[in-house]
Amino acid sequence: MIAFAKFDSTMLNTLQDAVDHAWCNLPSEQRTNEIKDRMAKAVMRSAAWGEHDPNRLDAIAAAAVSAEPVEAYNIEVRQGEETISSLRSVELPHLSAVWGLIAELAKKISSPDCRIRVTDQSGKTVISVGIATARLFRPA
Repeated sequence: MIAFAKFDSTMLNTLQDAVDHAWCNLPSEQRTNEIKDRMAKAVMRSAAWGEHDPNRLDAIAAAAVSAEPVEAYNIEVRQGEETISSLRSVELPHLSAVWGLIAELAKKISSPDCRIRVTDQSGKTVISVGIATARLFRPA
């Protein structure tokens, strides 16, 4: 998921071309859905961050083949049913890496009745912790 990214048709064609170019240069044994998905996510993330150069996007798609897969998580500070602060599409190599971010975020929250909720790309809550508990963790 690339949260809040909007691409016009020209940019979508550029992203598709980057993935297709990298895909065509892969040996057939590496052409898996997982690899194609990883390439697509890599170019979409880069474009969402402002990269629009077709040559760079081609290189990003090609590099994604050998890159370690990452997952993106949303981290929200919630007070009741309201989200008062959030970090969107935070990319982490594994879920346990989120605890340092939770600890840092908890330091900035003054209201003890808040919770920090972490959701995965599908929207499923994977961590929900109160501020008081989150303050006990040490940042990495």
